[in-house]
Order: sequence, then structure tokens, then C-alpha cells
Amino acid sequence: RDATALPPCRRRRGSAEARAAARRAAMSFSNFKETAIEYVKKAVAEDTEGNYEAAYKLYVTALEYFKTALKYEKNPSIKRTLTEKFKEYLDRAEALKGVLDGRQPSNGGGGAGGDGSTAQATRGGGGG
Repeated sequence: RDATALPPCRRRRGSAEARAAARRAAMSFSNFKETAIEYVKKAVAEDTEGNYEAAYKLYVTALEYFKTALKYEKNPSIKRTLTEKFKEYLDRAEALKGVLDGRQPSNGGGGAGGDGSTAQATRGGGGG
């Protein structure tokens, strides 16, 4: 029976096709990390400006992307750095939520790296 006559789910992948699929998957997982970093940069900027509601929403969005990136990251060093940053941004999002709910005063904004430098740390792959 000809393999191309089978539906795609029943075809056996050749090694070149499998490698190409793995490359595409790796690229998409990398995009989760990059997207998270972009959202964090925006969140830090809003946080620094005192726009706490916008910053909170951006941090929450960034955290969703970080969770997905962590799920697929294989490199232990990068995974450790992503986890540290996730916790840092989660703490700041929780603090902002408290400010927005009127439970606590702000600590001056930018608690997660007011200059955005902490957002850059995950790009290097482990220096944090």
C-alpha cells in the first residue's frame, strides 16, 4: 500500500520530515518565551509610569506565556531562569492586584525591574 494514499495521521514520517516537524515545534516554543518577554517589557513600562491596572493585565498575560514556555523548555538552566522570573513577575502582579483592590500601597512601581533589564535576562539563556 502506498504511504501517500493513507490519511496524514496514518502515514509514517521519514526522518527528514520528523526533524522538520521538531524544528517547527521548537521555534513555536521559543516564540512563547519571546512573547512573554515582550509583554513583561510593556508591563514594566506601565508599572514604572504608575499605570497599575494596565501593568497588572500585561503581567498576567506575560505569566501565561511564561507558563507555556516553561512547559516545553528542556534546558535546565533556562528553565531555572524562567521559573525565577515567573515567580518575580507573579509577586509583582499580586502586589499590583492588592493595590488595585485597595489592600496595600504601591512600592513605587517597577518592582519587577523598572528598567526592563530583568526582562532581558531570559534571552541569554540562564544569566539571571
